[in-house]
Amino acid sequence: MNENLDLVEILKGCPKLKKKYNMERKIGEVFECDGKKFQVIEDPIEECDGCYFVKGGCTRSLDIRGYCGKINRKDRCAVIFKEIKDINKENKQSILDEAKSIVEGSRQSDYGDPVESFERISKAASMIAGKDLSPNECCAVLMAAKIVRESYSHKRDNLVDLCGYAEIMNRINESKKKGE
Repeated sequence: MNENLDLVEILKGCPKLKKKYNMERKIGEVFECDGKKFQVIEDPIEECDGCYFVKGGCTRSLDIRGYCGKINRKDRCAVIFKEIKDINKENKQSILDEAKSIVEGSRQSDYGDPVESFERISKAASMIAGKDLSPNECCAVLMAAKIVRESYSHKRDNLVDLCGYAEIMNRINESKKKGE
């Protein structure tokens, strides 16, 4: 079979194949195929970058993994299928340790001291909202966003960021105590 043929065109002419391949995996879903675990990840630019199945041709294991192109999916979202080798090996750090390393490391070097950063954020948010918002309130809003996202679909990053914001809120409260 020519891999360059459009799958939609192939399926139009064969109702039996269309029924067999008429499935789609939900974004975030984890499934097994050929003894390996995969997760369905949204691909907003539809470039297939990082998709495990690109290597062997997009039609391989279609009956197990489902459609990936937004034109073929009911949710109209393109996806890739990323192999999950070993979740425990991939995420050696606990979410608390990861959050701490981010707050004290990369974010601090990118944006400065988190307490000072949230002072600036609260000033900007206050201007936008037309009322005074404290650094704690701004932190709470970002925490709420992470909780809402996590309640929709699990993503480790949501929990890591939530822990990071909790640490920043604690630092804001501790700096208030020192300033009193």
